Amino acid sequence: MRFFIIAKFVVHDVPMFQNYANMVGPILERHGGRIHMGAFDVSRSTDTPPTGHVVVEFDRAEAALAFFGAADYAEAKAIFLAYTQPDIVF
Repeated sequence: MRFFIIAKFVVHDVPMFQNYANMVGPILERHGGRIHMGAFDVSRSTDTPPTGHVVVEFDRAEAALAFFGAADYAEAKAIFLAYTQPDIVF
């Protein structure tokens, strides 16, 4: 049964988030994840932090949970959690 991770996040440091974005793709693929939809809004005024949305699909729940707790995702996850304000639904 397919399983989805849906995330909405506010980005507090765009360059650090870009580091995360560059790191996460290959890690996600190794764990069987596929990005269904991703959007990042940087067009807002400088007073408002940019926001992003992503929907990631896995073939099964166990694969998604394994990805989120995987050692090879730890560094990228630390960047994501440090420089965004995420709202994640499993």
